[in-house]
Amino acid sequence: MNKTFLVLFSSFLLFLTACNTNETEEANQTDSTEESEENTNSEEAADNGELTAESLITAAEENASGKVSYSADQKVNLTQGEETETYQNVLTIGEQDEMKSAVNNNGAVETHYIYQGDHYVYQNQSLEQVEGVENLEGNSYEEIVAKLKSYPEGELSNLEDGYAITIDITEPGSLENVFDSEADFLQQVEAVDGTLQLYFNADQVFTGSEFEGSLTIDGESADVSGTVDYSRIGDVDVIEKPSNMTEE
Repeated sequence: MNKTFLVLFSSFLLFLTACNTNETEEANQTDSTEESEENTNSEEAADNGELTAESLITAAEENASGKVSYSADQKVNLTQGEETETYQNVLTIGEQDEMKSAVNNNGAVETHYIYQGDHYVYQNQSLEQVEGVENLEGNSYEEIVAKLKSYPEGELSNLEDGYAITIDITEPGSLENVFDSEADFLQQVEAVDGTLQLYFNADQVFTGSEFEGSLTIDGESADVSGTVDYSRIGDVDVIEKPSNMTEE
């Protein structure tokens, strides 16, 4: 499989919730005018008590205020020809500035921890400390939800147990903030055609996202599907960790 796709594969879900657009100045001016008109329409709809995509995101931000911890079940499938790569990451952020990330990459399992600013990796019943000091800035639930307001505009729909906002991703520039740490790699993305869904429950709490689409890199295409499901929002005091980690 194309190595660049493997970089995409290993990074995709970690940045799925940071999507934004990056257009030319002229396009931005046009979009600003359109956005102003759309915001006016949204405000009028909100004044009339009608829920809009914009007002739903605003409500979700309010519901996320002050919330740090969560568990996020992240899954990705990437298919190119007859090859399929699978990836799952159960990410847990605690209230005490701690993180646990249990990664299953095509059957290879390893668990990462951030505890008291240190990074540890647990694999094959062995715990090792990784050099360098880590921080969890930008990873709180409140900060994740705050990013939703900069997404491209989407279409709101009602679900049986809540709401969904559907966003069409048809320009490579729309991925730039998704893969902020892989900016050089993004220059190789020639085309993207996909749909991003944002999910909210009946209480207007952001509960996850889903992406289905295809990307073209170096003249080769691959199908990508990914989901993120949030649970235990604001309800993870401390993370589970090996006892020998806390004894060090």
